[in-house]
Amino acid sequence: MVGPGLSHRPYGFIVDTRWFGIQTGKMSPLPKSPEHSAALRKAAVMRMRLERAYQIIRDARAWARDNRVAKKLEASTRKMYLDEALRLIDGAKSVADVWTAAADTTRPSVFRRRRASLRFAVHHELSTQDALQQDQDNPDPRWFASISALANYLAIMKGVPPENKVPIEKRTPRKSKRTVVRKLPEGWHAKLLSKVPEQYSLVSLVNAVTGCRPAEIHRGVEIWVDGDILVTRILGAKLKENAGLPWRELEWDLKDAHEIVQRLAQLVDAGDGRMTVGLADPKRYSSAVRTAGRRAWPKRSESVTPYCFRHASASAGKSTMSREDVAVQMGHQSTATASTYGAASMGRKTQGLAPNRVRTAPEFKVRDKIKSPPNRRSGPVPGT
Repeated sequence: MVGPGLSHRPYGFIVDTRWFGIQTGKMSPLPKSPEHSAALRKAAVMRMRLERAYQIIRDARAWARDNRVAKKLEASTRKMYLDEALRLIDGAKSVADVWTAAADTTRPSVFRRRRASLRFAVHHELSTQDALQQDQDNPDPRWFASISALANYLAIMKGVPPENKVPIEKRTPRKSKRTVVRKLPEGWHAKLLSKVPEQYSLVSLVNAVTGCRPAEIHRGVEIWVDGDILVTRILGAKLKENAGLPWRELEWDLKDAHEIVQRLAQLVDAGDGRMTVGLADPKRYSSAVRTAGRRAWPKRSESVTPYCFRHASASAGKSTMSREDVAVQMGHQSTATASTYGAASMGRKTQGLAPNRVRTAPEFKVRDKIKSPPNRRSGPVPGT
């Protein structure tokens, strides 16, 4: 992966002596004399290039051991990180330029995402050069290009500001969708759903009933009616070693269920009693919900998004269920993450929206952990 800016060198290798002391114009100190043929000189230069390349790899591996990334990342997240890293180094002349570009935001969460992108880029280039490193006597030119990118990303990360310092001069206060939902009028679900385009009417209804992520609807949500019980099976998103649930099932007793739960059950029952609802493009759907929110409440300044449904579902769950069951309802392995969503006091306005029963894979046991107050270093991450 050779990107623009710092990663792009005409020689395909690091040339900036301020960072690594490697000068492409002085690769070989061998004197020009008859004793040294062109072939010997070429071999000597290649050895020096290889030695320097292997030193960069050793340095990167040592750094990577102390700066790990999540073992399991979705393909979309990996692509987002790499695109972000390339954008940050585009046109940069130095490490300072990169971090200036990363800090060009008013939101600390955006800076942290950019920092994570550059951290991931080091690990990605380590893996890339491993795959390309085959013939030491005749290395693939792409391998040197990968080493060039690796060296640049490593230099950038060695110049990263301290973890507990976000170099942003002017910050925009973070606005949680929990606050937005708290201000919405009673019965807002029905009004918002009536403004959503027809193509997203079923998707938004599933979103409103289950509170699942748009990315989970993208994977397909199974829904069926068993007697007087509505059941939904959701495949989890954002799965990591100690976060996320592979699947979860939510059940509602229809006799006491909220009107939108009963509406979904009627749609399923009108078919063959079972359906799978999918979503082709979560981003377009999110944009459609925002537009619907502006149509429903044109005077409101805050955006209404699919995550408002998620906060409302969590609120309903907190008003009737245990902390562990709420975590399962939201697709979390820890009650600490679920604690950032909704509030029990808000859930009392939507009686019957909370599921009556939840379950997930038996090998997953939800950890009951109270989340500490957020600080500048870490805090609730939007969209978890």
